[in-house]
Amino acid sequence: MSTSSHLEYHLALLKELTDTASKLHVMDAFVEEQHDIIHDALRNLCEMPADQQFYELGQDTLCKIVAAWPQLTPMIARDLFWFFGGDCLQYMPDHEIANYQRLDEARYEAESQGQHFDFAAAKGQIFGLH
Repeated sequence: MSTSSHLEYHLALLKELTDTASKLHVMDAFVEEQHDIIHDALRNLCEMPADQQFYELGQDTLCKIVAAWPQLTPMIARDLFWFFGGDCLQYMPDHEIANYQRLDEARYEAESQGQHFDFAAAKGQIFGLH
């Protein structure tokens, strides 16, 4: 998986989360102002370039979801906590962080050698999903 496809993979997860938030936002009879702010931030993230501001907003938004929108929290792909890092890592146990570190190391090694990296296969092997 190249760097661009690595980013595309996580952007697809972010889009899925945003779509789920949109559906929940419409269905929820108890929408709070904070939910509106989070929903807008998710939509903005999907349109932003992957720069420093993108990663900072991503961290902030995921942390706000955990704190203020518990119905949406289980829908956050664990990969997104790792991808945005920073304060998001507090929601991950040490063994999960270690697995993502191993996955990143394997990806960097393959990329440095110009080899194709099968993210799904490597993740399955490292996380014991197969």
